[in-house]
Amino acid sequence: MEYIIKPVNSKIYVLEQNQNELGRFIYDNVFSCNKATVQITNGPVFRIENISAWRSDFIVKENEKSIFKSRFDWNSDITFSTLEQENNKDYILKAKGFWSDTHSLLDQDKSELLEIKPAYKWKNFSCEYHIKSSEAFQTINHKELLLFSILQGLKTKLMHAAFL
Repeated sequence: MEYIIKPVNSKIYVLEQNQNELGRFIYDNVFSCNKATVQITNGPVFRIENISAWRSDFIVKENEKSIFKSRFDWNSDITFSTLEQENNKDYILKAKGFWSDTHSLLDQDKSELLEIKPAYKWKNFSCEYHIKSSEAFQTINHKELLLFSILQGLKTKLMHAAFL
């Protein structure tokens, strides 16, 4: 399956599959990527918030129930952990190479679930994200939410790289 995450403006991103909108990612503030709302089409609303002012890690909640947690590793990998009581899983987002802007999402068995590649639009100073997923990815609970969590992780990673 193929997905695309497109910017509507500097605050709003839309997740599409076959030109059908699956959800929206809305930053609270144009100048900060610490807090956002995720609206799944015909589904619930989620909040993404930083865990601490001193770390890049964030948590995804539905009301007060935590769904995903992220952890940024020293080697620039991002681990996404599901917080479902009966089905906890970890997914790791890794860069395909040192100079590559393409990333892979791996499951606990190190099988590739998806590949995400940014397409920069320099004219508009924006970026679309093109995603190719495997059949195994389609079985994940909250897969749209995981895609938006990956977007948050990549945007946070990019923001930190700009300040180094």
